[in-house]
Amino acid sequence: MSTSVLGKASIITVTISATTTVIPNVVSISGIPATGTKIDTTALSDTTVQNKTGIPDLGDFKLKLNHDPTNTVHIYLRDSQKAAAVSEAFILTYPNATTNKETFAGYIVDYNVGPVDRNGVYQADVSVHVNSNTAS
Repeated sequence: MSTSVLGKASIITVTISATTTVIPNVVSISGIPATGTKIDTTALSDTTVQNKTGIPDLGDFKLKLNHDPTNTVHIYLRDSQKAAAVSEAFILTYPNATTNKETFAGYIVDYNVGPVDRNGVYQADVSVHVNSNTAS
């Protein structure tokens, strides 16, 4: 029988000054993509197309959060995006076991706040371009 894992109670953290810190107010997260590059190695003498897998492109990890402009973690993430030169360390912990984690590092490439309407809350879309990934 297969097991389904609910997203509720998933935790995403970022390392700030050597301290693993929970990112608060997260409402959704994407998975960590890992798309392999296909390299054509077909020779003229081959009767079918031949390929090898190249270096994977880990793509972007995305999260949406209820933005709080006074929250120190949100401020840190936004400042990191503005600096555009710091690879941050993240951990995604699945809710079904504390040892079931994705550890990855990447650059925050987007931190976009809004839009909001009169009955809404400010939300931020955050994108991290992943440059290393270790499942544990």
